[in-house]
Amino acid sequence: MYWKSRKIHIFILFMLPVAFSLLLIRCKPVIASSTALKGISAIKDNSTNMVYYKSGVVSNSTGGVNLIKKDKNKGTTKTLTKVDDKPFYLKDNYIYYTYNKAIYRIKTDGSNKKQLYTQQKTTRLNIIGLDAGYIYYTDYNDIGDVNKLIIRRIQVTGTKNTTIRELTDYNSDTYTLPVFCNNKIYYLTKVSRVKL
Repeated sequence: MYWKSRKIHIFILFMLPVAFSLLLIRCKPVIASSTALKGISAIKDNSTNMVYYKSGVVSNSTGGVNLIKKDKNKGTTKTLTKVDDKPFYLKDNYIYYTYNKAIYRIKTDGSNKKQLYTQQKTTRLNIIGLDAGYIYYTDYNDIGDVNKLIIRRIQVTGTKNTTIRELTDYNSDTYTLPVFCNNKIYYLTKVSRVKL
C-alpha cells in the first residue's frame, strides 16, 4: 500500500509541470496592432520592418546588455539603451523592459525614456505581460527568512501600482515564473504531499 501511494505522489509531482507546460503551448500570441509583442532576445515589428534585439555579454561591471534597433530597409542600427537579459515587450511604439531592479519604457526611436517602477529590496524583477494599458510583473524577494513572489500590475504610465497576489515560501529554483496568457495569469503553487 505504501509503494502504491508513493507512486501516485511521484506521478503527480512529475505530471503537474507537464500539464502546466501543455497549458502554455495552447497560449498562442495573436498578432495585431494592439497586441504587445514579446521578445526573449529579439522582436521583429512587421509593420515598420524594424528589428529590436539584445547584444552584448552580461557582466557585473555593465549590469546589462545593449538593446539595438535595426532598420531592415536601410540596414542601419542604433543602440537604444541598456536592458537586463530578460524578456522585453513592444507595444504602441514603446518598448517595455527591466534594468537594474527597475521597469522602464522607451520610445522605439530611443527618446522619452522613463522609469516606471523601482524596487531596491527585490532580487529579481520580471515583466510577465502587457495588456490593456497595464504592465504585469513579478517581484521575487528572497531576503530574510521568507521567500515571496509578488504578482503586480502597473499602468504603462507608471501610476496605479496594484498587488494582485502574494505567494509565500516560493522557491525560484524549483518553481516557474507566472505566465500571462489570454488576459489571465497562470502560476503554480506549492505542491504538498497528500496522504491517500
